[in-house]
Amino acid sequence: MLSLRQALSLDTIRNMGVPYKNLYSLSFDGVDEELVIPSGNISPNSSGGNRGWSISFWLKNDSGTKSQQIFSINKGGNSEFECFMRYNGQVRLVLFGNDDTGISQYLNIDTDFSDGAWHHFVFIYDLGSASTSIIAYVDNVAYSAALGNATYSSAGTWAAVANTGEPFRVGYQGGSYGQVKVDELSVFDNVLSASNVSEIYNGGDTADVSSIAHLTGWWRMGDPTGQSAFPTILDKNPTSDNDGVMTNMEAADIIADVPS
Repeated sequence: MLSLRQALSLDTIRNMGVPYKNLYSLSFDGVDEELVIPSGNISPNSSGGNRGWSISFWLKNDSGTKSQQIFSINKGGNSEFECFMRYNGQVRLVLFGNDDTGISQYLNIDTDFSDGAWHHFVFIYDLGSASTSIIAYVDNVAYSAALGNATYSSAGTWAAVANTGEPFRVGYQGGSYGQVKVDELSVFDNVLSASNVSEIYNGGDTADVSSIAHLTGWWRMGDPTGQSAFPTILDKNPTSDNDGVMTNMEAADIIADVPS
């Protein structure tokens, strides 16, 4: 006779006693697939509350060391921000001032993450224009210019990021697409603390971000219903309704490959 542990699947055991299951992520083909989300209150300081801005996501690149697009609000002259993996596996967030690509600041994480493993990324922006204004965490480890493990750069005279109304696109940046997997994407109208980051990361595939202050969007990339969710990726933030649409994608792009 099978024991209870033998009879239950690994996913069932892993998710027993937790508030929800995370069994799915989105897989982008790098050709033309993207998740398109209405801009809503995703832009930095869209509320005018001057609290800062943070974005958290899980990323898996199993397509080797080549440039891969992750997400952006930057299309057709509507330039707010973009995030991509460079040819060397390093991940960079770029912010544009006043809808002008000639005004920018960026933080480049100086580590190769093209190892085919899931990694948790958080970028945190305090709305300033100093080398300390953008920091990051990867797998709960801090990265910044001050720590010497990230590179900061800027161009032009900084002006605030404009809320252009352009949609937020996952899997797309600057006219190109990414062959990546993305899971548990969340945006905050606030500067996340180190304890917030630790809470999300250590929660792993079952981290619930709904109680973190000033959450403005949370896309679980197929959970809880899996491929039957196609083509809509629900915004699970209790106070917003910013659902994304899988564009040039199919139900099979909702896959059972998640952080653990």
